[in-house]
Amino acid sequence: MKAPVRNFVIRDAAGAREAETLVIGGGLRLATTAGGLPELSGATDDVVLSPSGGDDAPAINAALRRHQRIRLAPGKFTLGTRVDVPRGRTLAGSGMRRTVLRVTQTAEPAVRVSAATVPGDPWLSTSCVSLEGMTITLGVTPTSWPGTQDGVVVESSTSWWQLSFRDLYISGFNRHGLSISNSYQVEITRVDVDVTGRDGIALENVQQASLRSVTVVATEDNLIRLSNSARVDCAELYLEDPSDAGILVHSCKEVRLACAELMLARVGIQVEMSERVIVEGLQLSECPTGIRLDDSWSCRVDSCLVSDFSVGAAYLVRGGGYHAISACAADQSTNTSVVQTPHVRVGRTSATAPGAVGVTVTGFRKTNAAVGAPTIEADVADAGGRVVFIQHNLDSARINSGGNFAAL
Repeated sequence: MKAPVRNFVIRDAAGAREAETLVIGGGLRLATTAGGLPELSGATDDVVLSPSGGDDAPAINAALRRHQRIRLAPGKFTLGTRVDVPRGRTLAGSGMRRTVLRVTQTAEPAVRVSAATVPGDPWLSTSCVSLEGMTITLGVTPTSWPGTQDGVVVESSTSWWQLSFRDLYISGFNRHGLSISNSYQVEITRVDVDVTGRDGIALENVQQASLRSVTVVATEDNLIRLSNSARVDCAELYLEDPSDAGILVHSCKEVRLACAELMLARVGIQVEMSERVIVEGLQLSECPTGIRLDDSWSCRVDSCLVSDFSVGAAYLVRGGGYHAISACAADQSTNTSVVQTPHVRVGRTSATAPGAVGVTVTGFRKTNAAVGAPTIEADVADAGGRVVFIQHNLDSARINSGGNFAAL
């Protein structure tokens, strides 16, 4: 047990006083008095900016070049030009809905994490950047849709580490809402993105990233796109209404997608040319194809529910192999007509490509529409080898086996 800290001094606007209980929170500095006692005082490094009524971007950029941490007061700021956040900086609003950055230009990103350096800057040794507590929204009509303007973009000409994006609402941009590349240790927490011309959140060549409590709605491409990345952990997601996939995982390794609710996507989860992807605890509804694994290896799908699917399958595996699908379900009970789509399909990406191998399905439960069952509940005829089903409720008379179906 640690001994309590005693006989230290707290200094605030009311003066100095001694105390025996120490609670340290954000914005505090711990120092030592001339007499050798610990001294706690409020940090004064923050530079606070308020809306000017005109273009606020020049003042924000000037402050970011001179100071490590800039805080934006509550209110509506106007950005007529791009805001550049240099390395080692924090740009913090006063709350997601209290500080609003209204963007009035469409030629450039609203906010760019910039590789530019400031001569003599003591923070050049770090590339840590934090953006938090604000709304960033396009206040004019885009000139094209989709276009070239991101809400927030990380400049790709250099490598970054320790990037933090928290408590943000990003809306209305004609390219990506949040685009990050060539980065290591990325945290995205409590970020909402909607109405974007391409992907809501795009990560490319990112190593070790965490996405938590993220909402993405109404994008022209994918809600979340992960490409050429590794060790990405996504959880507590709400995703709705993309024109393409809910989450696209392309050429990645060690990705976890967990505890998400997703609806109205062409493909709910699309994993392609990736390895060791875990999909668990997802609820997908009104997606023509639920979860699709294409030319991927050693993936695991656990405890997922796909309902109201109509094309492809609830669970579709094409090429690659050594996948495990366990404790998953497919539900068509709310459909008023028979949907002729298998609950599970294992096959190949094209007529000349190899079929998937080494696929095991355990504890699978299907619910057909009340008006009847599809002609085929599971189709494994194009698999590259035997597909093992353990403890399932599929109708054996409605399985297109091709000699590949094996029940244990």
